[in-house]
Amino acid sequence: MRDTLDTIKWLLSFIKKIPFQVLIAVILGVISYCCVIYIPYVSAVTVMTSSRISNFSWLIFSLVMAILFRGIARYGEQYMNHYIAFHTLADVRHELFKKLRTLAPAKLLSRGKGDYIALITSDVEMLEIFFAHTVSPVLIATIMGIGLVTYFSQVHLVLGLIALGAYVLLGILVPSIQYRQAKKIGDDYKTSLSNLNQTVIEMSEGKKDIQQYGLKNQMLQRLRQRGDTLNRVSLKKTGQLRNIQWYMELIIALGTIWFVLLGVTLSVQPDKLIVSSLVFVSSFGPFIPLSMLGNELLSTLSSAKRLRQVMNEKPAVNDVTREEPLYKIDFESLSANHVSFSYQEDQPVLQNVNLMFPTKGFIGIQGESGRGKSTFLYLLMRFFDVSKGSININERNIKAVNTRDVYSIEGYMSQTTDLFTGTIRDNIGLGMPNASDELIEQAAKKASVHEWIMSLPNSYDTEIKQGKRDISDGEKQRIGLARLFLHDAPVMILDEPTSHLDYLNEQIILRAIEKERYKRLIVMVSHRETSLSKADNVIKL
Repeated sequence: MRDTLDTIKWLLSFIKKIPFQVLIAVILGVISYCCVIYIPYVSAVTVMTSSRISNFSWLIFSLVMAILFRGIARYGEQYMNHYIAFHTLADVRHELFKKLRTLAPAKLLSRGKGDYIALITSDVEMLEIFFAHTVSPVLIATIMGIGLVTYFSQVHLVLGLIALGAYVLLGILVPSIQYRQAKKIGDDYKTSLSNLNQTVIEMSEGKKDIQQYGLKNQMLQRLRQRGDTLNRVSLKKTGQLRNIQWYMELIIALGTIWFVLLGVTLSVQPDKLIVSSLVFVSSFGPFIPLSMLGNELLSTLSSAKRLRQVMNEKPAVNDVTREEPLYKIDFESLSANHVSFSYQEDQPVLQNVNLMFPTKGFIGIQGESGRGKSTFLYLLMRFFDVSKGSININERNIKAVNTRDVYSIEGYMSQTTDLFTGTIRDNIGLGMPNASDELIEQAAKKASVHEWIMSLPNSYDTEIKQGKRDISDGEKQRIGLARLFLHDAPVMILDEPTSHLDYLNEQIILRAIEKERYKRLIVMVSHRETSLSKADNVIKL
């Protein structure tokens, strides 16, 4: 319960930025429902006092105006609610991406891509229910409830209590019961959706391996199973909606019956009872949307809790921004002094590692799987902080070097290169929007990818887009290497850059790397003997 309240408080913090728009939405909503109630109220009063009315023109005019104002106010309320939702969702996305940037890459290594897709897309979109269909409707129902209960209490206190009970049942008790009954479904739905997304991504990215090893039927079976699981959870949600509709109609029917019967029993004046009964029947509009919120808020709050969990997660390292600048032209040395590291306290990955790298040269790192080779590179880049010891640049602890300076001095390349929608030129120049065409082409030539690019119909302006062109792993890695050369860092850190490549592409990339050994320091992890055969020194971890 505490977690739910804290999550609601977190969501409301985004609303504080646009209080004026919320106020307008509430005012328009109150006007809209008052117009709905005004029509039967005036009609009943007119019928009962028709003998004393000589001119009905103003009554007809007022009814027409009530209908007109109802339409305008209703439209305005919905417009403002969605204005609030869309602008607030934009703020949530902005804060989420800003947070993800602080968590990357260390904290993001343990999450699947399906989780990210669900988080950034469906989880954020689910918040629309809260911002567009919860905040102002709750305020509108509260204001209308107070006004209506006050009106009925003036007719008779018991009638006011009946109205209060009906409104509480519809607006609070029914959605609360529904929320408790369906509490598990929201998390199950998101888990099922995330698993289905992950399976689709794996099948899309691994289609060659699936075909090669005859895994088509197995993967299709997994896809069907996860699709069926998602369908079963969806059917449970649909069944709950039917139950809520039945509860809602039962409360309105029983409430109306009790209202009339007790009015007669209490000897309320017939004309007042008729008018108040018609108003009562017409007054449920603000509360019906609330009765439907339990099931919708279940998924919404589940999404919000996941988002809030990410927003509250602490980064593995904090960016350093206020230390004395260290420029890449001043790079002299890189060292690891008594470095130990563990992801979990009782499971050390690295212990007492001491290495002094030369200013220039080609240093290879080898070791068995699980010995911490990639982890050591993460520490050199300060994706994580060491548990003991220190990583030093120019004999300065890397924790005391501005993060931007670390990334300027050290360039990192993993075993897979991610390409983004855009041109090949854009992908090579990633992070360097002002790089000239000449520099981009020079980097491509160093990476031995220039000739391949020039063979394309639009050369460097060829669009890279999913479904438009299939680029091989070797081509991707060479584009990634060109990106690294363009960065022109004095230290190049390479994590298994040829592990997914055939012998020919491996040799192309290795020749490109070897040419740089006299210009900069190259630190490369590889399990292949051929990849490190040209290294000046091979360190075993």
